[in-house]
Amino acid sequence: MDFKPIDNTIFHIFIFSIVNPNFSYSFKSACCQLSAIINTYKQLSFPNYIKDLKITTAINRLSDTPELLKFSFQGLAEHFGFKTAGSFTAAFYKKTGVSPSEFLKELKLRKIPRHS
Repeated sequence: MDFKPIDNTIFHIFIFSIVNPNFSYSFKSACCQLSAIINTYKQLSFPNYIKDLKITTAINRLSDTPELLKFSFQGLAEHFGFKTAGSFTAAFYKKTGVSPSEFLKELKLRKIPRHS
């Protein structure tokens, strides 16, 4: 089952509710209710769900945006919403089974023009 539309909707509601705290009150939706929805439908805790979204975004953006391949690990961590390179690396490895350095190395190899 594909949850992408649900993911996008929940993520946008979450971001909007952070920016505008009155939003959650106007729709009678509290953070604990949003967390319960994520726990039920994604089988992830709220913090792990957010980490998962960040890493998915990182993988997609790194694959599509060559400029990001020049960032340091700390720069990538901050760009994708992590406080430290270590927390980014741990979350990346947990989701993918490879380190960010291995992933970046492979992406860089794919982007190098080959001469015949």
